[in-house]
Amino acid sequence: MDSETLYSIGELSRRSGLPVKTIRFYSGLGTDPEFAALMRSILPELPDDPAPEQVETWAERYWLLLATVNGRPASSTLAPVHPWFTELAA
Repeated sequence: MDSETLYSIGELSRRSGLPVKTIRFYSGLGTDPEFAALMRSILPELPDDPAPEQVETWAERYWLLLATVNGRPASSTLAPVHPWFTELAA
């Protein structure tokens, strides 16, 4: 995503994994160009056709962060979600 590309809030939500409500909250802070550049630099960008390693890495990190935020132990395997990702990639 380059600095000239504009996305709808729904598309930004899909690309970032952030809820629309969160994006709306932080977009009020986005009037500062430095803050806007920082936000663009920290959002993950998966390609339209990611390699299996990219999906796995994104999924392992996502589930670890989710477990941390929810105060749960992180799963040591992607077994519960692996079939779902495999079906998506097919």
